[in-house]
Amino acid sequence: YPLRLTGTIDFILLGDIIFRYTQDVAWLKENIEPMRKAAAYLEGWMDANGMLYCGSYDLDQVYRVIDGVGQAAAHHGFNQLAALESRLGNDKRADEYENTAQRLFNGTKRFFSSTNHDYYMEHLTYNNIASSKQGGLIVTASSELDDEHPATNATDDVIGIGIDAFAVGIGAAGTSEWASDGEEAAWVQIEFPEPVSIDSAILYNRTEPNLEGSDLFAEGRLTFSDGSDAIPVTFNDFDISRAVASFPSRRVKWIRFEGTKPRAEGEGNPGLAEFMVLPAYDHYVQHTHGVTDTNLAMGAFMKSDPPFAPGVWHDLERAKPEFHKFGDLHAPTWIADTSQTYPPEDLNKRAPYKDCVAIARIWRYDALLRHHMNDGDGLVKTIEYANALFDRPSGGGVGYFAERYGLGKYQEGDEAQATIPKYAGYPAIYNSTIVQECLLGMRVDATGKITIKPCVPDAWYKESFGQEGCGLLRDYDIGFTYNDYRVEGWIEGKPGTVTMDIGITPSLSRGFVETTVNDERVKANSTDGGLEFTVKIEEGVRSTFLLRSSD
Repeated sequence: YPLRLTGTIDFILLGDIIFRYTQDVAWLKENIEPMRKAAAYLEGWMDANGMLYCGSYDLDQVYRVIDGVGQAAAHHGFNQLAALESRLGNDKRADEYENTAQRLFNGTKRFFSSTNHDYYMEHLTYNNIASSKQGGLIVTASSELDDEHPATNATDDVIGIGIDAFAVGIGAAGTSEWASDGEEAAWVQIEFPEPVSIDSAILYNRTEPNLEGSDLFAEGRLTFSDGSDAIPVTFNDFDISRAVASFPSRRVKWIRFEGTKPRAEGEGNPGLAEFMVLPAYDHYVQHTHGVTDTNLAMGAFMKSDPPFAPGVWHDLERAKPEFHKFGDLHAPTWIADTSQTYPPEDLNKRAPYKDCVAIARIWRYDALLRHHMNDGDGLVKTIEYANALFDRPSGGGVGYFAERYGLGKYQEGDEAQATIPKYAGYPAIYNSTIVQECLLGMRVDATGKITIKPCVPDAWYKESFGQEGCGLLRDYDIGFTYNDYRVEGWIEGKPGTVTMDIGITPSLSRGFVETTVNDERVKANSTDGGLEFTVKIEEGVRSTFLLRSSD
């Protein structure tokens, strides 16, 4: 169910956006705790290797298990949360969130890389050797509630969470799980056809609606046929709860889970939605459909390690001729350069290619990567594709973006263009992310520092461009203009001192740049492609700044 993780990550990022806009520390102190709870929920879905069980991220109807986009987005979310904790002076918590982000980064780099391709894989599935698809398993239990809750349901590959409105394989809640018959210390055992080497298990509590705490395990243990030490198992206490157990590799014929403590006292029927066992040699299976949105998101959000973005960029450049179209249909970007290779079981059954086109969230990753790689020409090209779609009838009429871009000319009943005709996500992404953040390079960080570093074609500097009145900060207004050898602007609002990091033009980068604030020369420190300086703002006075060649 994609909203389970998408909504949780977006909750953190929404709090980050609100604070960066308002710089309201009192608000942040009041709201940081629910953001921490969201972060704890995300960590509850990470395994020992830093892999995040996503159940798809951002995509409603293309199903992925460990989604590379989810990995990158969670990495970004934890880093942003760390910055907010630092602003509050909570350095220990900031370090913890940075470490979690690093775990996600390290796991992604390790398990999404490929020896056969330059680019990173699209998503992973668990190499679950306790799946009934493997064949030959013997699954037994201390008891079974009834014929609808047999022990074999714990190995049927259906975790039973969320909804399955589009039949993409995630199962409806509680429809396929093992339940014991009133046993507090129930157990289930998996026997393999041959001895296997294992080092991990992932166990999911029951998910059927309206369960009592006595129907769920809080703690248990794993025992093994080789007589090795038992491994304690602790389930998290989320509505959808699971336990991840890692242990030294051992070769066994069977593994057993025994419940030792329910979540609450009372009569119940505890059991498992799924009992996954991972081999010691290889935990994951890789999947790809060419250069995908996973690579875009890694380049956009995991850019702290140089091999990520340049490596991704190389393959995106190679795939450019195909990355904006499917047949004769064009969009700002697609989720894969070989979208036509998605098999039917990976796609929504009503409109098979609805999720292959650039829903706005995917376009955001493309644009952020292009900004990071300073590809102004490519960024303007994607905007032009969006503009062309905006001018075509989309079911909502000219002037509206449809939910997933009405590709080509909208035709009533065309399932490939099934859409909500009037959708707010696209204009919001278009304005705030694509134009303001990526094209014009305007951002505010958790300390209130304002950055303006455009990513535009070189010809724009000769023609001049800019913006008047940019709502980056609640208590301030900003305007700026770029020319070939000159950057000028203004800021007004709440009295105080503001730090600004202003990008310089290609022509200015080749010489010495003089910086003035309110017509007085000031000291400016060099940054990546820009100059950083402070501006003092007085009540009712518009402060100006100017960067120009001193030659």
